Amino acid sequence: MLERKRFRLPLLFLLGALAALPVSFFQLSALSFAVMIPSLFLFFGTWRRADQKRSFFREYGEGFCFLMGFFMLTFHWFVYLWPLDFVGGMTRAGAFGVILAACVGLPLLQSAGFAFLFPILARLSRTRTVRRFPILLPFLFAAGWVLFAYTQTLTWAGVPWGAQLALSQQQNLLILSSASLFGSYFVTFVIAAVNGLAALALLSLLEGDGRLSKIAAISSALVFVLNFALSASVCYLPREEGEEIRVAVLQGNFSSSEKWGGTTELLDTYASLAREAAAEGAELVVWPETAIPYSLRGDGYTLSFIKRLAEETNATHIVGAFCYETDEESGERLRRNSLYLFRPDGSVAEEIYHKRHLVPFGEYVPMESVIRTLLPFLAELEMLDDGSSLYAGESSTLFYEDLGVIGGLVCFDSIYPALARDSVRDGANLLVLGTNDSWFFDSAAVYQHNGQAILRAVETGRAIARSANTGVSSIISSRGEVLAEIEPLIAGQATATVNLSSQKTLYTVIGDTFVLLCQIFFLLPFVISLIEWIRQKKPK
Repeated sequence: MLERKRFRLPLLFLLGALAALPVSFFQLSALSFAVMIPSLFLFFGTWRRADQKRSFFREYGEGFCFLMGFFMLTFHWFVYLWPLDFVGGMTRAGAFGVILAACVGLPLLQSAGFAFLFPILARLSRTRTVRRFPILLPFLFAAGWVLFAYTQTLTWAGVPWGAQLALSQQQNLLILSSASLFGSYFVTFVIAAVNGLAALALLSLLEGDGRLSKIAAISSALVFVLNFALSASVCYLPREEGEEIRVAVLQGNFSSSEKWGGTTELLDTYASLAREAAAEGAELVVWPETAIPYSLRGDGYTLSFIKRLAEETNATHIVGAFCYETDEESGERLRRNSLYLFRPDGSVAEEIYHKRHLVPFGEYVPMESVIRTLLPFLAELEMLDDGSSLYAGESSTLFYEDLGVIGGLVCFDSIYPALARDSVRDGANLLVLGTNDSWFFDSAAVYQHNGQAILRAVETGRAIARSANTGVSSIISSRGEVLAEIEPLIAGQATATVNLSSQKTLYTVIGDTFVLLCQIFFLLPFVISLIEWIRQKKPK
């Protein structure tokens, strides 16, 4: 009957938006373990029917509608970009096109590939293995969700936090802390599996299969309890902690359009905040991404100003600014988004951290010739003062200081687990993160982005000092606790004591092995079916 209802596609769109609510608004985190049940009830009910006539395209289309609802709600905050007044020369028509492309185009791009999960799952549900053991279906859904979410980290077209269900648990360490063992994709798997098993339990009960309903319901509870037990063990078992250090993050509250203006007010504001932090005992002071919106190497006044400030405050300062370099082979001038370190004696570290994962269309134009020809308004979105592209850094580039070994991240870097993991593997005791989320004001985006830093802290077992131009700025412990925070759209500083850690989490050691296991599990029914088919074809 559900097959014939005309409202099925709009209903799946709405259910997709429902499923995204806890990811968009972490205050609804408790709903994470239930919001997918209605949609999975519909999908599982269709896939388990004996009728095999449904086409690949229909399964794909239904999955696509569900995902469009999911991603459109997740990325609803792109409307806050209007009217793009921080982009020089952008017309109102161009701004409308850009925001429409972001609000609809990005979800469409995300959904187009991800939607293949649904026809694949439909085929898996009809294999002999899954028909024999239907309890596998929710686990296959969870494994498939993890795989397709992970693929979003592999190309410029992905914005990985969209499908990262673990993001909804950023304040629930008794659920999230298992990420230090197997990564945040494990937590995403748990959330998807609990929803899927509950949906199967309800569906089986209505179909009159009480035995399967009981098994699915008990399995759903067991998966939740197992993850809770793992997370609790991480939270409460003693951990080897290193030396303590007082860290401060500065939030000048300069929007992207404001900071391109005069230097005096900007420097005076950060100097005042740094002095407040020093009065609270800060040994390390972290400035936001491109707090200085030009290269420090070519500006003697600003360079001298920050050197004197570091001496005056007797603290190490890590400052976001641009960096110009010349490629030795090509002679090309390279512009990078970087972090500089100023020591308490006024010297500047030779090492400069360069942002490793640039923002598509914000800092460079992917497939530039194609985009400039077909979608020129997107090419105009580059948010730099002269419209030029940036170049990505190629290594973790740690700062080796008396305070400890400090690893850097800039903005988009923080949503890629591998980058923080590489810094810790290379020896970082502490991570600092400069970011600029001013385009999104106080929308859900700034909290989602801050939540990514919490995930990285839990995964790597490293404290993170996150300084944002307009917020959210935060200091996060090595266990993922938010020790201090500055709300969006205010100027201020926050200071807290964190530990420098040298102990590596299991996740830091094994990386995304869990994702590989999901891949193997996901393919297993196909492999078993292939083996059975080959055996049947062999002559007796």
